[in-house]
Amino acid sequence: MRKRFDYRSVLSESALFGGLPEAAISDLAAVVRPVVVTSGKMLFRRGDAVDGCYAIIEGSLKVTIGGEDGPETLLAVLGPGDVVGEMGLIDRQPRSATIKALKPSRLGHIRVLDFERLADANTSIYRHLLAVLAQRLRAANEAYSMQQMPLKARLAHVLLRLSEGFGETLPDGRVLIRQRLSQLDLGRMSGAARENVNRQINAWKREAVLTRLSGYYCVQCMETLRGCVERQGN
Repeated sequence: MRKRFDYRSVLSESALFGGLPEAAISDLAAVVRPVVVTSGKMLFRRGDAVDGCYAIIEGSLKVTIGGEDGPETLLAVLGPGDVVGEMGLIDRQPRSATIKALKPSRLGHIRVLDFERLADANTSIYRHLLAVLAQRLRAANEAYSMQQMPLKARLAHVLLRLSEGFGETLPDGRVLIRQRLSQLDLGRMSGAARENVNRQINAWKREAVLTRLSGYYCVQCMETLRGCVERQGN
């Protein structure tokens, strides 16, 4: 008989459930169900009924809105430690975005009914989740403010976020973003046309701020990117 994967460490290190008491983590881990999503496969679409949330164990997912007959906006690229679908645990409203696998991904699924049963028995779970969602709302407000800024600041902000989520610090101090992204992807995340993204990236390459390494973007000067954002925020 195959031994069940221990999801406790996955949940305790996740952005959503990290910080919960150990007993609550153990209870949640006991109801996690394994899900495997192949590259290019849709996990769920915007408008789908809510079936729970998913913790990313391996792989990466992209979060989008629009598409099909209209333009697609790339909201985020998520990796191990991130959780998707958490809003539905609170309001049970249809999915607000589409989630698709960028590479083969292994996930842990917590069904709505299982979550509600455990949270009703342990109200600290609800309190914790509401606190995290409040932080997400503040982040969304920040993202909206970013859209009012020039492209240079928006693109720098996107690269900084990607560096935090997928960055690998090399021995020489550069940060390699281990997620394959096209200029179109960066444009969708920063709300800019690909041609304008190309122009800014080429400028940063000339200034030794950004380069390409083994098919990935590599940040050579994080301080320059931070400065682009901070100058607009002041």
